[in-house]
Amino acid sequence: MTANWSGMKAKDVAAIVQETLRKKGIDSTVVGGSCVEIYSNSKYTSGDIDIVSEYSLEEIENALTGLNFKRKDKTRIFERKDCEYFLDFVQPPLAIGNAPVKQLSNIKTKNGIIKLLTPSDCVKDRLAAYFYWDDKQSMEQAILVAKTNTLDYKNIERWAKEELNLIKYKEFLKKIDENNGG
Repeated sequence: MTANWSGMKAKDVAAIVQETLRKKGIDSTVVGGSCVEIYSNSKYTSGDIDIVSEYSLEEIENALTGLNFKRKDKTRIFERKDCEYFLDFVQPPLAIGNAPVKQLSNIKTKNGIIKLLTPSDCVKDRLAAYFYWDDKQSMEQAILVAKTNTLDYKNIERWAKEELNLIKYKEFLKKIDENNGG
């Protein structure tokens, strides 16, 4: 595929990478900050594309050869010199906190389909970092996604309760309310 990788948005990089993997029979899901970047229309930029796949890094490395992404020193990181994003293949399973991910979203782009967390699971993923590591930047990312997407708040609250973090979840709701002028 001939593409101008320099200055390409996360959404386009993810679509090209996932289409390439899919053509080689490799299933993958975009997670983490790259989901925030996609769902916030780049109001947040992550610098990497986090991807979960059950396939080995060797199989992924072979599949990405045609895109000129090179594996960095036998790590889970893949880079391409002219692309501002690197690929980070996160260890499975696909879960948020203690809960396995049950539903995914697909976004069609001109470069292919991106398979990623739903907006609600993206928010849960960011809230998990806030819950467990008090990462305030992750809470701000969750708010960015909440401002631009429809969420299943009952599902998120049920998850927060199961993760024993209702107090921090209520802080998140308060911040959303403040951001909406409430």
